[in-house]
Amino acid sequence: MKLPLIALAPLIVFLTHVSPAGAQTPLLQLCLAEAADYSPVYPTQVFPSTTREVAAVAHLGAGESHKVLTGIWVAVDVGAAAPPNTEIAKSDLALDKTTKVAFRLSTAGKLPLGKYRLDVLADGNPWKSAQFTVVDTIKAPDVKRVEDLLPLKEGQVWTYAFTQEVGAGAKITLPGVTPGPDGKYHATVTMKVAGTDPAGTRLDLRRNGALVFQEWWRLDSSGLASTQRKAVISTVGDRLAGRTEMVLQK
Repeated sequence: MKLPLIALAPLIVFLTHVSPAGAQTPLLQLCLAEAADYSPVYPTQVFPSTTREVAAVAHLGAGESHKVLTGIWVAVDVGAAAPPNTEIAKSDLALDKTTKVAFRLSTAGKLPLGKYRLDVLADGNPWKSAQFTVVDTIKAPDVKRVEDLLPLKEGQVWTYAFTQEVGAGAKITLPGVTPGPDGKYHATVTMKVAGTDPAGTRLDLRRNGALVFQEWWRLDSSGLASTQRKAVISTVGDRLAGRTEMVLQK
């Protein structure tokens, strides 16, 4: 049954990646969004009624292995807007060795005030649940510096699975990368916070271990800006057309 008194577009959008090696504690945490490493950004259990998306990150525990996670969003008690325990949306997510995922509930209108719950099943069995409430107003996040929103500490690394697909009739050369059996270019890409100098915080982007470019970021009260970029290895293309994607791994 759908919520009858709001224009609710129940859409669970999920993103996945392989977690870094090491011990891991099972986690289901509601939040405003997920960070690049799938840690929760501003964990919370209270959302304003103007919220257009509710996010939650789920981390499997060390040694856990499941084929499918199912996310079920439930309106537990929203007054006259819907009967108690109304299911808003449900989605099955095939893991395929993935150990960290994020769920999002997107709405077209305001969420009714009241109590909600996200139930997650692992291969059809109860795994974890997280409750949250929707209120009229909410205190702004206590963020003292904008720099706290993005980890730009030296040594921080993000790892991506890089795939580039070339369009019909186009030619491309990626130094150090050869096409796979599917005709696509696959590589491991890392972005590492390498240090800070007068130009800003330097990030080194490497593809299969080879340095491709360096970029300098500046994050302060005015926002995030790229101050300069230095190319080290370039992509050589002839009428380049196609699609590139990078899926976060760590």
